Amino acid sequence: MHVLGPGGGMRLGVTNHAVTRYIERVKPAFDFEVAKAELLAFVNAVEPAPEPPQWVRAVEPDTTAFIEISDGIVAMIKDDSVTTVLTRSGHSPEARVAINAAKRKRRAARRWRSGLQGTRGKGFGEWAA
Repeated sequence: MHVLGPGGGMRLGVTNHAVTRYIERVKPAFDFEVAKAELLAFVNAVEPAPEPPQWVRAVEPDTTAFIEISDGIVAMIKDDSVTTVLTRSGHSPEARVAINAAKRKRRAARRWRSGLQGTRGKGFGEWAA
């Protein structure tokens, strides 16, 4: 493991994926460069831990360290870079709204393609008419 932490002189990098996940899950109002700068500042100010917090359920086998940025927010480190950001609750409220809207749109498209458009809410007797 090469990660030395804030006092060891080595600085961690962040992948584009990690920045994207940080925006989606923590700071949805940030643009990419601002989110990247904030994430870099956080991960380079805290000592990495060899084990994840107890609430983290799944870890990629080659993850070498973890940084708990805040309660419920953890950065996963591999090869001296943050590879992703997990949150205990999954997504920010803003991201959850966007995800649910996209799901509704996909479901509506599937209903339309399958010929079920406009059938929602009809009673049994109305099908035969």
